[in-house]
Amino acid sequence: MKIFKVYSYAAVRLICLCFLFAGFTGCAFFSKVEIQQEDIERIPLDFSASEEIKHELISVPAEILGPKPSMEYVIGVNDALYINVNGQKDMGSPGVVPGKVSGSRVDGKGYIYLPLAGKVRVEGQTVSQVTQELTGIFRRYFSNAWVVVEVSDYKSQPIYLLGHFEGAGVYYMEQPIHLAQALAFGKVRVGGLFREGGPDLLNARLIREEKLIPVDIYDLVLNGDVSKNIWLRSGDIIFVPDKDTRTQYVFVLGEVKTSGAVTIPYQQKMSLLQALASAGGMGDIDYKDRSIQIIRSLSTTRGEIISVNMASLFAGDLPPIMLKEGDVIYVPRTPGESWNQALKLIRPTLQTIGELLTPFVQIKLLSR
Repeated sequence: MKIFKVYSYAAVRLICLCFLFAGFTGCAFFSKVEIQQEDIERIPLDFSASEEIKHELISVPAEILGPKPSMEYVIGVNDALYINVNGQKDMGSPGVVPGKVSGSRVDGKGYIYLPLAGKVRVEGQTVSQVTQELTGIFRRYFSNAWVVVEVSDYKSQPIYLLGHFEGAGVYYMEQPIHLAQALAFGKVRVGGLFREGGPDLLNARLIREEKLIPVDIYDLVLNGDVSKNIWLRSGDIIFVPDKDTRTQYVFVLGEVKTSGAVTIPYQQKMSLLQALASAGGMGDIDYKDRSIQIIRSLSTTRGEIISVNMASLFAGDLPPIMLKEGDVIYVPRTPGESWNQALKLIRPTLQTIGELLTPFVQIKLLSR
């Protein structure tokens, strides 16, 4: 065991020396340094008890299921209504036409047009409300007027399933549905969600009115956590990226030569020192009283901040710190810099690369 520790730490010191010269040799210099993969795998990465590396769990409030919406359908623009007035074909909506939807289409302003009744606003009303209103109108013309209203084409409440679905596309709600039901519509199953290549469920996201909603699709699908099975709304977008074809990044910001995304080589791992070197290094700065902070996503609603003492890192007193996809690394510009100060500085850069960030980081750092 002692021999293993000496060997591992010696390898770390070698990496540190490489880093110090990274400004002269560039990122490719690390390709010449070989650390045995088994060494990396055997090094414990739980540093919670260490003074040099500290963990702080962070989270965002999760979207709650909420009360069950009314099951009665609310009519909207582009829906089609089949309307029967006293059984007379020339009084209601257009009859059955081969190859076409039967009924009166709700126009862009929410109206339908009927003989005698003329222009009638139906948007925002239920079928029973429209039935009642039309019955009142036609009683002016028929003493025993009766009206039947049915939705013949549902086209006003779309949801969008994008990415790793067998049945990706747009679906229209005929009644309120849960998130799990929408995933089933898109065939999120064997041959769908779990087809060859696999989905990136940890980065799956629900977008509503151009904002990310904090709901953990991973927990819902793989762990069956029904508290994540929220009600959907018209216009919701569910995106499940493809895990194998998605380029993997970490993000290095702050006191480095080139802030921004750093690509993790395909099917390889990247250490903190390698990521810093890929960002051009930090130049000649004083490591005293500075800690590098890593913001890591654990799920859509949970994450952690890992603070790494810079002096210990570059003195070679720490084993290799391996990064995970989506990690955001921040090198402080001044000693003792607070997280709130750092966030103000890095938010503009994060906004420019927002689409590459994990859902948790986007919600936590960019939604304020």
